Amino acid sequence: MITEMREKLGMQPDVVCYTTLIHGYARINKLEKCWELYQECFEKRQPGQDIDEQLMSYMIKLCSKTHDSEKGIRIFNDLQLDGFVEHSKPYNSILAACASTRRYSMKAIEYWHLMHAKSIKPDKMTYVHVLKACSHLGDI
Repeated sequence: MITEMREKLGMQPDVVCYTTLIHGYARINKLEKCWELYQECFEKRQPGQDIDEQLMSYMIKLCSKTHDSEKGIRIFNDLQLDGFVEHSKPYNSILAACASTRRYSMKAIEYWHLMHAKSIKPDKMTYVHVLKACSHLGDI
């Protein structure tokens, strides 16, 4: 679809287009295609076009599906370096990625404490992910 947009229509897809496609592929569980599109988005973006926190948060959340907490942490760190607006969505994504495995559940709790230290208001999904991390740690 992206190739068709470029070649036949002469259009350059933007981050919103990539995010929409990635979301669609994630819904049908084609996670490899999601990562291919994410990489392509980085490589083919136009000058001045940044990858937004919506897409990066979504990719961090996808890490929870594959239990790849380390990849989620790397993306979250990149997001922090880009100076994202701090609110619950990116934190919920990293909480989900870390809470998806027992090995990184304590890291999820650390992000939870970081949210509090930065006065970021949690929402209901924040609590779901923190409770999942606690259950992995045997605290529930």
